[in-house]
Amino acid sequence: MSGCIDIIEYLRKKMIHMVETHRDFTNPDVVRISQRLDLFIVQAQKKGMTGNGDGEQAQVVYDESSVKLARG
Repeated sequence: MSGCIDIIEYLRKKMIHMVETHRDFTNPDVVRISQRLDLFIVQAQKKGMTGNGDGEQAQVVYDESSVKLARG
């Protein structure tokens, strides 16, 4: 669980930093980080944050190269 929370917290802090840097919530970099954060929050919620139902702790792996974002 701690790894999942660490990833979410890392992305949250990164997004806050990007907003402070660009001073714009609609900046493409800010939106990209926000979308990535959303994906990991949803993934963590699906895994229940504490386990996967078979007694083992759920694990969420952050691999920036494998995250695919919707482009609009």
